[in-house]
Amino acid sequence: MIELPLPESISSEEKARELIRMWHSEDGELTVTIDGWLDNPNVCGRLIVDLAVLIAKEYVATNVWRGTLEAALYRILSAADVEIQNPTNSPVLE
Repeated sequence: MIELPLPESISSEEKARELIRMWHSEDGELTVTIDGWLDNPNVCGRLIVDLAVLIAKEYVATNVWRGTLEAALYRILSAADVEIQNPTNSPVLE
């Protein structure tokens, strides 16, 4: 298994915790485990938005995306909305 390194900004934090792990298998299956701290769907919703913003910032910072932060975030959230409305794999609510 390939494990991502702990970010330098977090590695010295004693109380830092991993909240979510997500795996993607060769056959396309996605699996996730979440920390007990995320015991409320509202908290998970906020985490998803925070994650989308952080991903958009990373795209811009690393020049993976040549547009603006706002445009990257818009594309991420738009794609998420499309996926919720018309799932490409399995239905969102099974």
